[in-house]
Amino acid sequence: MLDIKLNKNKDYWDIDFENGDFALTNSLDTALYMSIFCEKQATASQVSDPLLRRGHFTNLFYEKELGSFLWFYTYQHSLTDITMQNARKTINESLQWLINDKFVSSIEVNVSKQNNTLNAEIALTGSQENTRYYNLTIV
Repeated sequence: MLDIKLNKNKDYWDIDFENGDFALTNSLDTALYMSIFCEKQATASQVSDPLLRRGHFTNLFYEKELGSFLWFYTYQHSLTDITMQNARKTINESLQWLINDKFVSSIEVNVSKQNNTLNAEIALTGSQENTRYYNLTIV
């Protein structure tokens, strides 16, 4: 899958450039990062103030919503076992489209806590049983 390459600079993600053009990647990296870290909009029952419901702007234009509720579970809650279970669930849900669209055959997500940091270990297995591992620091 050819995509624009993202680069993490300290606290934020940015588009990478190479030779005066967008840097490209032939991997699922960008899709994975955007699926997890872009913010899905909360419903009124989750966040009563409409100005605090967040959401990625591209979701206004497409039927499929991009992103996850990871922001909701990590921003408003302490890192308890329930928060970790919800983080794992929302990461799985945000990546499900990769299976539905047949980019991967399986996804395995493990979430752990070290001190006040939430880490996600993600394994994406392709149709030819090749597996790509990601270790993301979330908070």
